[in-house]
Amino acid sequence: DNIMNIVSQRPFEASAEHVNFAELPFDVSRHPDAKSGVAVQMIARMQKDIAYVADKRAHSSVNVVAKLDGAVFDDFFSNDSERYAAAKRTIRRAKGQVVKLLRVLKELKSKDARIVEATPPLLEAAANNIGLSYASKDASEISDKLKFQLNRFAGKESNIQMQLLYRSLLSSKSIEDLSAVNPFITPALMNSILHVSVACILRGSRLGHTNRCIVAASKLLERLDQALNLKIEDIIANASSLRPSLEQSCSGLANLLLTQRHFV
Repeated sequence: DNIMNIVSQRPFEASAEHVNFAELPFDVSRHPDAKSGVAVQMIARMQKDIAYVADKRAHSSVNVVAKLDGAVFDDFFSNDSERYAAAKRTIRRAKGQVVKLLRVLKELKSKDARIVEATPPLLEAAANNIGLSYASKDASEISDKLKFQLNRFAGKESNIQMQLLYRSLLSSKSIEDLSAVNPFITPALMNSILHVSVACILRGSRLGHTNRCIVAASKLLERLDQALNLKIEDIIANASSLRPSLEQSCSGLANLLLTQRHFV
């Protein structure tokens, strides 16, 4: 299954927990320091900015994990036994989805980690290969390659390392630059090596992001467990801290899962 199926979108709705200010929540116009021209312009600009953001939010959507939207939390913290019971069932189902998500994320992390660890040595070996074959009938070619290899052993010629491969991706003449270090590598092979180097970077980037998603999912799972293990009276008593914590964890995980990186 696609792990992104756990994320959905809901229309933004202003509520006690999601206040959408369309104007400044305070008035400083009577303050003596607010009378200058600069201060008046600044306050007017702030008012316009707040109105603009409020309009955007009113017509936007919020990201939701496992259908844990505001309505579910309204019921869970309602102090109504029927609404609470229905919300609790929804949260239990959501917990199961988060557990499944964590399992998939850890599998993805393990797969990417293996690739990121195993690929660099293979790329270095390919980039440093001089294609020495004693089956070649060109004695001059064999002699040149043997001389080059011996100079390498003597430290007179360099080996291509991953740092150089990564840096070469920023060069407009990357193949020429690398060919200066290994003149016997073919442009076609070097082009393939550079493509795999890019793939290795992308895997490493995804590995780091997967780790962040795992931390966020684990934190959400911990808070769901905490909420499910409390009695209804304790839930109501701790609503002021428990609800924001749950909502922030849900929103944080949803936003992380939807994060995209663009490479040029």
